Amino acid sequence: MTAKEYLGQYRSLKTDIDGKNEQLKELRELAESVSHSTETGGSGGTSDKVGKTVAKIIDLENEISCQIDKLLELKKEIESTIAKVEDPVLRQLLTLRYINGREWLRIAFDFGYEIRQIYRLHNKALVFVKNVIECQS
Repeated sequence: MTAKEYLGQYRSLKTDIDGKNEQLKELRELAESVSHSTETGGSGGTSDKVGKTVAKIIDLENEISCQIDKLLELKKEIESTIAKVEDPVLRQLLTLRYINGREWLRIAFDFGYEIRQIYRLHNKALVFVKNVIECQS
């Protein structure tokens, strides 16, 4: 695994959790609409649909909960790795990008640098992270 892939795990998992939260929202809306149709005189098979939907909601909530636990552990691990990068500018750049999810142009603006310089600093930071990862192995 490259340093970039290692650092990118956090954002990737966070995006996956966000997607599952969106699915959960849709399932809840579906359950409410099915439940509402039952209250207004829907068929008896509708309550079975509600039960199945509620079961899916519970399963998805449990899955999200497990992923959040993993996300928090991963964040802690990646922050610890970033903290081992000696240069404070490189540490800040890595944190902004990989923990806070900031876009490159925004980072360049925040630093007051040209985008090319941010890319150079990023490459330099990745070398440090690679060395840290190799020392941990």
